[in-house]
Amino acid sequence: MMNILRTIAKSIPGIVIILVVIEILWSNTLVVSGKQVSSVDLEIVSLRQANEQLAQQVASASSLTTIAVKAKDMGFVEPTSKQFVMIGNETLPVALTRLQ
Repeated sequence: MMNILRTIAKSIPGIVIILVVIEILWSNTLVVSGKQVSSVDLEIVSLRQANEQLAQQVASASSLTTIAVKAKDMGFVEPTSKQFVMIGNETLPVALTRLQ
């Protein structure tokens, strides 16, 4: 019984050293993971800002005044009278009527 206790007592420093090494490795892993999470968070913030800028550009480009200016630059003009475009010779019904 005493031999077992002596063996355990002699092995305690080795076990402590092993546990300390494991703790250091685990802490290092957590630090690296924390840095990666922080990097991903910064990228998310950057992408959100880019999305906001793009949304503003889309809103600006699709505003009626911008479209009107671009249309005028491309040569579009206000119609002077009613203008229609006919496709084919036949008259298309507005609504289907039931046969009785």
